[in-house]
Amino acid sequence: MEGFRVGLFLPIGQHGFIVSKTSPALQATYGYNKEVTQLAESLGYDFVFSMIKYRGFGVESPFWHSCLESMTMSSALAECTERIQIIGSVSVLTISPGPLAKMAATIDQVSHGRFGLNIVSGSFPTELKQMNLWKYDHDTRYDNAAEYVQCLKKLWTEERTTFEGEYQRLEDCESNPKPWQKPHPPLVCAGVSEKGLRFTAQNGDVAFLALATPDMVKDNAAKVKQYAQEAGRSVSAMACFVPIGGRTTEEAEARYHYYVDGKDRPGVEKIAEEFGIRGGSTPEEMFDQLMFFGTPLVGDADHVADVLFDLQQNGVDGAVLMLPDYIDDQIWMAQHVLPRLEKKLEATGQGQAVGAATA
Repeated sequence: MEGFRVGLFLPIGQHGFIVSKTSPALQATYGYNKEVTQLAESLGYDFVFSMIKYRGFGVESPFWHSCLESMTMSSALAECTERIQIIGSVSVLTISPGPLAKMAATIDQVSHGRFGLNIVSGSFPTELKQMNLWKYDHDTRYDNAAEYVQCLKKLWTEERTTFEGEYQRLEDCESNPKPWQKPHPPLVCAGVSEKGLRFTAQNGDVAFLALATPDMVKDNAAKVKQYAQEAGRSVSAMACFVPIGGRTTEEAEARYHYYVDGKDRPGVEKIAEEFGIRGGSTPEEMFDQLMFFGTPLVGDADHVADVLFDLQQNGVDGAVLMLPDYIDDQIWMAQHVLPRLEKKLEATGQGQAVGAATA
């Protein structure tokens, strides 16, 4: 992938991505996500991405108490947009590959080839245990997901498919229509463990690198691309960040500390528990990584543009943005940050790579 793509991590979960009682109280409604997506398209952003979640954390803030379903919302967004790429998510423990292959092909047709699929091997045990769907240990879930992807690719490209693996089985299975995109929609994975990076390198097209500092993102991008090369493939690497901006550094830092002051400590601790984190992190480190569900980029427009440019110069192909306010912050990024990034790219002969900067 050439240039630097910029997209949004849609707020389909109540309260967005900041586990704080002082952050904007975003509502998980289709109307709001439609408004955010259509604005993103008008401003020239490259894609929108939505997670899949079935349960909140039962904490003080209403964090993810209500969450829209990713695939059905993706289909609706595909119908009300014309250019922007729409990436939906599936938790492979919740549905067999046969129905999912047809769902994805349908959305790809609705969007005229603008759909991408995020493969989730299984991350939060509580939400799947409530439906008796949680199984396998961490590495085995990725082994299951690898067979799942094999089934999807066969269903999307073969008239009849028979597959017998350790975890997945298909018998003379048909799936029509085929996807609009050939051979199939791009596959995304957000795993950042060693097993997760190797899974993406061997099975996916795009690695979303979340819960990581800029230096960690650069290291993981190099790793996943090396693993893909060893497998005779290529993948793109995308950073996930929470831009917290302001007209000045001081204004941005004040905004950041306002959110931190309202932190929902029981919520962060619950999230850490779901991730299997047991000690070893100071509260500050834990809040940076989990309170914001992604590393915050705090500063004025020049600072945020500098960080993104440095990532691009070090092998990162784009950024997925989690925003405190998906209207005002989206406009701020498009009007102030991305034009600065565009100028930096132009200076290296890589201009016109950021659509939002030219809107």
